[in-house]
Amino acid sequence: MQEIKKYPLDYTVLAVGLIFSLGQFFRYLNVPGSQKTVITLTAVFYFFWGVLHHALRKDLSIKVIVEYLAFSLLAIIASRVILNLL
Repeated sequence: MQEIKKYPLDYTVLAVGLIFSLGQFFRYLNVPGSQKTVITLTAVFYFFWGVLHHALRKDLSIKVIVEYLAFSLLAIIASRVILNLL
């Protein structure tokens, strides 16, 4: 919570981006291909948001980049597997 108070603009941008993405996901509820695109774009947004956030804080490292990349790829892969099962 301290982190959010310290960087409110960063987290507002993240929240707005994720809420917008969620809306787009449900907008294309019956179009799995579009849902996959929304998920991929959301993961890319999250990755770049994380890298920029840490770069502005001056604590960006390879470890942080790899963590954001791994989480983004995991989200893409898991969501595609789930959507393919439905």
